[in-house]
Amino acid sequence: MTDKTKINAGSGVHTVDEPGWRNWDKFPEKENVERVDIEGPWPVEDSSVDTVLFNHSLEHVGQQPNTFLGIIKELYRVCCDGATIYINAPHHMSDEFWGDPTHCRPITADMWPLFSKKANQHFRDNGGANSCLAFQLDVDLELTNNQCVIDERFQYLKDDPSWQRLAATQRNVIREIRLEIKVIKPEKPNA
Repeated sequence: MTDKTKINAGSGVHTVDEPGWRNWDKFPEKENVERVDIEGPWPVEDSSVDTVLFNHSLEHVGQQPNTFLGIIKELYRVCCDGATIYINAPHHMSDEFWGDPTHCRPITADMWPLFSKKANQHFRDNGGANSCLAFQLDVDLELTNNQCVIDERFQYLKDDPSWQRLAATQRNVIREIRLEIKVIKPEKPNA
């Protein structure tokens, strides 16, 4: 078995300088960054990637819905079964998100069930009005971890369970979200 590729998508100057990693950016500023527009197509083979990192980059791409959905399809195409996608993004209720005019799409944990076939089936079975994008795009991405990073101004709340109620209604309580997503691909029958 050959080693799979790891992609730091939209790396900017925040490169991962470890063996097996490829740093991509549309406007590379460092020598070890390849010029790749993550809006696609991606210059890797099908099922050849086991790790993708979007470190404050996914919120900058896919302003048009079809472009964003194309990124999801391309991401699924290149990832192998069991691949992990890590996404770090400013929280949608943070001034860090709204203060940057190049942020074109909030990234939330709530969007990922739309790309999960298990969740899509649940929506259908229960008469939900949710978009069944996993079925429409033929992708299967399962959110496995959702971590909120509390803004330093609210660190005193971190051990108080009420911070979650406050974060649901107040801006700037959560600075960043960190998501982990698993790629699910069906086994291909033997030829």
